[in-house]
Amino acid sequence: MACRRSDPDAPAVAGHDQETLANALGLTFQQVQKYEGGANRVSASRLSAMAEILSVPISYFFGDLQPDDAELSAEDRQWREQLQRPETIEFIRLYYAISDPEDPAPIPRDWRKQ
Repeated sequence: MACRRSDPDAPAVAGHDQETLANALGLTFQQVQKYEGGANRVSASRLSAMAEILSVPISYFFGDLQPDDAELSAEDRQWREQLQRPETIEFIRLYYAISDPEDPAPIPRDWRKQ
């Protein structure tokens, strides 16, 4: 999951601009831009450091997300149910076990294209 806030004032939180934040993190200005734009993923430890530098809770970066108890749309509920099926989880596990795309060995025979 990419974690970013679409707030245009986000880099200026607590008087910090991207360059100040980059210096505090030991990064380049461009790396912070990539984090903010969602081009690079932010590790948990880096996110924690950013929150500490900006004096904001980590939840600040997830402001656009719905809480767990929020009402889901019918489409979101259907997607969640499909993704939580045991066969979907098994299929994803098998997919990530494929080391050579030309060798379908990890995929069960009955799942392969006939």
